[in-house]
Amino acid sequence: MISSKNIHELSQVFDPVKFTPRAEQRTRWHPDRSALFVATVRPWRGSYRWALSLLAPAVLLLALAHPAASRAQGGTWSPVKNLAPGSIWYSMILLPDGTIMGERIATPAVNIWNRLTPDRTGSYANGTWTTLPPMNETRNTNGHQVLRDGRLLVVGGEYGTGANNAEVYDPSTNTWTLVINKSGGTQRYLDANTAVLPDGKVLIGPAVPAVRGLTFIYDPATNTINPGPTTGVRDFLRDPQLQLFRQGEVAALVGSNDDWGGDRALSDAFASVGLYPLQPDSKDAAMLFNLEPGVYTLSLFGVNGATGTGMIELYAVP
Repeated sequence: MISSKNIHELSQVFDPVKFTPRAEQRTRWHPDRSALFVATVRPWRGSYRWALSLLAPAVLLLALAHPAASRAQGGTWSPVKNLAPGSIWYSMILLPDGTIMGERIATPAVNIWNRLTPDRTGSYANGTWTTLPPMNETRNTNGHQVLRDGRLLVVGGEYGTGANNAEVYDPSTNTWTLVINKSGGTQRYLDANTAVLPDGKVLIGPAVPAVRGLTFIYDPATNTINPGPTTGVRDFLRDPQLQLFRQGEVAALVGSNDDWGGDRALSDAFASVGLYPLQPDSKDAAMLFNLEPGVYTLSLFGVNGATGTGMIELYAVP
């Protein structure tokens, strides 16, 4: 594994062989811990509709407490003997043949990649760097995936001339080929997320799609990008309200919240569980409780009868 932090300035190799495992540690749920409930109007984090029922504390253990199973890792870093020809950042890609491609970083964006080939013993520390033929476009901060046949797909870029197209590098011929874009040509693939699908095609999700929720599909067999399925939540609940009930012979209301209002205790709870900050004047709903063991129902609905898709997040507060 090669450090991806500016190889030109700091080139080191991590040796996992010297890894020393330690005892695994887990975090257990305690009934006296606080539970934090958040309903957010942000649609891209996922969604739950209507109500969520849970059993405390046993199911709360499964739903709220994330076991902190961790394994301390040790090892050593050693310098790479031959430094890269230039500054490499963001893209470090291992190819099936064991070589590593690194994208050159510069301002303005460039079209240069370097390739690290290990020596005959397989050592990257004693490997050699070469400069690949230039891409057809300049790019920086782009999406990329290694295809099943060993070629490399590079999609768009936040900077450079190739924001609205893609190209493929073939290690066997040492050449770049532009992709045929059938998405209309106006879509810019800024900071695109990519994933190889089971059939070998590549799903592309631009950070800023021309149509909200639009994705694209790259087909290696035809070397084309085509419009993909539309995703995302568009009918999201703009003003959610939470209600928590404890079940018994008669359901008892534990508490409710409409707009969280910038409450200091909630802000501190957000920070303690690593939750992204909410604006004090947002329409997000949030509640913080110390729950006794029991059966609870948490309901989410729209204020004034509004409908839509909402999301409930549950956290165990340390």
